[in-house]
Amino acid sequence: MLGLFGCIRPEAAYHYNLIINMNRILLLLISSLISACAATGPIYKPAENVDANKALVYVYRGPAFALGARSAYFYVDGVNVFDLDQGGYSWVALSPGRHTLRQKWPVDVTMKAVEFEIDVRAGETRYFSFQTGGCQGGYNQICLQWELRAQPPQVGAVAIIDKRFQENVGAAKLNMQAPMK
Repeated sequence: MLGLFGCIRPEAAYHYNLIINMNRILLLLISSLISACAATGPIYKPAENVDANKALVYVYRGPAFALGARSAYFYVDGVNVFDLDQGGYSWVALSPGRHTLRQKWPVDVTMKAVEFEIDVRAGETRYFSFQTGGCQGGYNQICLQWELRAQPPQVGAVAIIDKRFQENVGAAKLNMQAPMK
């Protein structure tokens, strides 16, 4: 803002700098919500000692800036079986039959869950990829997208090799339940 003699008044400059600093703080906060946190477990190795009467389902998450700082929660038939950070993978052994695979976000992220109905057979291995990213938004909007996608075995088996294992802590609880029909 110009003063009487064409000079910038100090208080106007102060307010301008305050706005810039507030914008930087806001940008930092938004970045922390959508920036990268990577999985830290051991590098991929195939699941061992899986009952031959069960199906093996892998889920892996690719690297991405968008929503990368947030863990994605994965449920099978309503049981939280594992959480994935970017670059992570986990697996669950399922009884043959129909199951619901669902991805949810933490309670503070009010975004829609992604859900799959899957039919699995004994001895089968299935792969699912989870991806997040940005999308086209309007003026002054942040647009995020995510998807859970079934992958063919030849694609999933290659894509998972550089991912890091994250504990499948809910798998034991899930295996105590009767399979869905």
